[in-house]
This record gives sequence, C-alpha cells and structure tokens, in this order.
Amino acid sequence: MRLFLLVLFTSFSTYAHDYFFAFAEVEYNETSKKLETTLIVSTHDLESAIKEEGIIIVDFSEIENDSKDFEILENYLLRHFKIKSTKSVNFKLLGFKISLKGVTEFYLESESVTIENQVDVFYDLLMNHNKKQQNKITFYYKQKSYTKPFLISVKTQTIKFN
Repeated sequence: MRLFLLVLFTSFSTYAHDYFFAFAEVEYNETSKKLETTLIVSTHDLESAIKEEGIIIVDFSEIENDSKDFEILENYLLRHFKIKSTKSVNFKLLGFKISLKGVTEFYLESESVTIENQVDVFYDLLMNHNKKQQNKITFYYKQKSYTKPFLISVKTQTIKFN
C-alpha cells in the first residue's frame, strides 16, 4: 500500500502541470481607434521564463507601475506579443492583476491604429521555455470575434476580417 501511494504521489507531482496555455483577448475600440488587450498567463510559468533568461525582477506582487521592473516586464511581454496591421502596432502595458488561481492578467493598450482587411499576430509567449506551450487569441472587431491558435510550430497567424 505504501508503494502504491508513493507511486501515485510521485506521478501527480511529476505531471501536475502537463498543459501550458496563454490567452490574448484583443478588442478594437471604434471610438479611440485603439486595441485594448488582455494577456492571461500562468504567473509561475512567466516568472520562471523570465528568470531562465537571466532577467532579475522582484516578485510580481511587488512591482509598481512606474518602476524599472514594470518596464522590464512590459518589454518582455512586447517581445513575445506583436500585432501588425497596415504597420506594426505599438502597445503600452497599463497594469496587471494577479489572481488567486495562479494566473496574471496583463492589460495593454495600443496607440491609435488603422485596421483594414486583416492583422498579423505574433504570439510566442513562453514557447522558448515550454515546448508544449499553446497560446490562443480572440480578436473582437466590428461585433465579430476571430480566434486563432499558436503553437511552437505556428507562432504567427493572420486574422482576416470578413
């Protein structure tokens, strides 16, 4: 019985985190002509990925909006999440919220942008650190939603608006 419990406990602790997901929700604000974005990612996975790259920042819960760590975090996220419409879209990290469920929501806003027939999205957040990482975007534009997946083999997607 002890051997069974040991094997069972070991298998749960070894496979406790088989799935790696990050989500992006992007909405085009017709009034401001800006993209309002939320990135939802595992706090632990993101902290680990940042540390693996040799970037030293304080615990996420201690980061203040006007701090150097906030700027480092913003730069990291924007290296791994990019949108191009008629030209590359510049985003700014407005803030973030850490939930008790172990995920962090990052709130981004773009500069004013022109949207035509499509956008190209690059979204490889955490893929350099977790080969099983899967990301997904849902883009809301003119009262329709468009969803695309991202994998280690597909880091860029084109969203065509119809």
